[in-house]
Amino acid sequence: MAILYLYGRTRTSDLYALPSILAKVPAEWLVPLVALFVAGFGVKLALFPVHTWLPDAYAEAPLPVAVAMAGAMMSAGIYGLVRFVLTPFPQEALRPFVLPLLIVAVVTQYYGAAMALAQKQLRRIVAYSSMSQMGYVLFGVATMAALGVGGSVLHLLNHGVAKALLFMAVGAVVLSTGGESLDEVGGLARRMPYTAIACSAAALSLAGAPPLGGFASEWMILAGGFGSGQAVLSIIAVAGSVLTAWYALWLVKRVFFGPLPEGLGGVREAGASQMVPMILLAVVALAVGVYPAPFVDWVRGALKLLALKM
Repeated sequence: MAILYLYGRTRTSDLYALPSILAKVPAEWLVPLVALFVAGFGVKLALFPVHTWLPDAYAEAPLPVAVAMAGAMMSAGIYGLVRFVLTPFPQEALRPFVLPLLIVAVVTQYYGAAMALAQKQLRRIVAYSSMSQMGYVLFGVATMAALGVGGSVLHLLNHGVAKALLFMAVGAVVLSTGGESLDEVGGLARRMPYTAIACSAAALSLAGAPPLGGFASEWMILAGGFGSGQAVLSIIAVAGSVLTAWYALWLVKRVFFGPLPEGLGGVREAGASQMVPMILLAVVALAVGVYPAPFVDWVRGALKLLALKM
């Protein structure tokens, strides 16, 4: 609806031509259009309260499809916000959405983390953790500040790598043990040591622990929040990172440590087709964290299209 209405009034769908055209349009006419775009991409991001499709989609999808969803699909929502909202619309039309989006981002962050802690089904834990991470990413975009938006764009890379790695590790556990619930697995570190390492790397990256990739992007997002003057909400978002570390490391502990359930004594690592991608993604997560400069340069170049300097 937003795209059709925008085209009907401007007679163009050229994203590079729209900024100069929309700059001459009264902001009160543009605010409803921005609201439609935000609502549409908010569903794609599984923001609270339009997130209800997410857990069932992750739980019921075939494992390879779930890995692709976790690593890439939800990022399309943030791409849409940056590309179709921040790029063409003037600041006057965006300013009314800063505070509401920051609040939605924080609520999504906390709700997703709390729901992840309440789950026992492995794939639902990963699903709600993705929801919580999208709260972080939206927070950076909603600051409308260069550092925050840049951190969100960088976090798309880090989240995609870490979440795909986490889902691959969970998938390897499911394939090797047949267990889909935390009650059916445990103590697998001795039986599946490489999967345990890969899962731990993914969990620590999601938790923003150095020297993994998630640290740099989460720091940029939260620094952008403080730099934009939203100190209270930024403090709340920083405190929410404790919940992220809680559910991520709790998942690793429940799956790979503690007593080994009966019947899993013969469990072994998944095959090379599962292990090689996990090792490669773990290396990427570490490389981005140790030397993020090339990736930050990519982000800096992209922000030039938004007239933002990082």
